[in-house]
Amino acid sequence: MKVTLVSEGEIDVVLLRPIIEEIARQRGISWPVNPKEDCHVSRIRKTGHGGVLKKLKMIVADYEKGIYRPPDILVIVLDHRKTQAVVADIRNLVSGHVWTVIGVAIEEVEAWWLADRQQTLGWLALSNEDAEAAGYGPDYAPEKDPDPKGTLDRLTKCSGAVEVGYGDGSVSLATDFVDAAWRQSVTLDSLRIKCPGGFAPFHDRMSERIKTVVKVA
Repeated sequence: MKVTLVSEGEIDVVLLRPIIEEIARQRGISWPVNPKEDCHVSRIRKTGHGGVLKKLKMIVADYEKGIYRPPDILVIVLDHRKTQAVVADIRNLVSGHVWTVIGVAIEEVEAWWLADRQQTLGWLALSNEDAEAAGYGPDYAPEKDPDPKGTLDRLTKCSGAVEVGYGDGSVSLATDFVDAAWRQSVTLDSLRIKCPGGFAPFHDRMSERIKTVVKVA
């Protein structure tokens, strides 16, 4: 199964790979078999709403012209904060291509990370009391958080398990979390429940596409 990830940054790639692996496992397949061949990353630099749409148009046009062979799945996950002005245009652009899966993280991809509360607290070695003091209690709603990065920054700064704060985004901390927790298992049910507006539809579309690819194969 060949997958291309359209990414705005390295953190997106770090978090999305184990999520896709877990969804694939739900469908009874192991992915990636060969990481270098089975997963390609096409990066979109942070160039604003118009830049994201322009880059996606170029990518889709290259596939349509036969310049590149389309992957089994083209995964596009964007932060709602950066792309809400053109989300409808982006959906229209890819709607005719069955091999595309689009997801919009509300407000940022870190919301999907924070939705896995049990594993996040385990990684940081934080108690429920510490988490609540940082605004990350049991009722925390990731999609209602206007600043998920800020929440992760507060949590990492009050944890003795990591040496630095998350700041405006830390690839090294995202990688550390994945290696410590998500490499074994992503709690997809928690992500679906906590992020019904963004992750749940992405999960369902991704799962259905994987099912189709496996049937064809």
